[in-house]
Amino acid sequence: MDIPQSLLSKEFLSQFKTGEDVDAFLSELHTRVYEQLLEAEMDHHPGYEKNSVEGNN
Repeated sequence: MDIPQSLLSKEFLSQFKTGEDVDAFLSELHTRVYEQLLEAEMDHHPGYEKNSVEGNN
């Protein structure tokens, strides 16, 4: 996986002043990544398209 250089730039990293700033950013990043993963998993659920009425009882 390639990490965008903008996330490693001095300008971006300079916004973090304390360990709490880093923790807050990583927590938010973690939340968003897992939400994206779960959404992608639901999009690829076997046998059904997203928002499909198929399989509804």
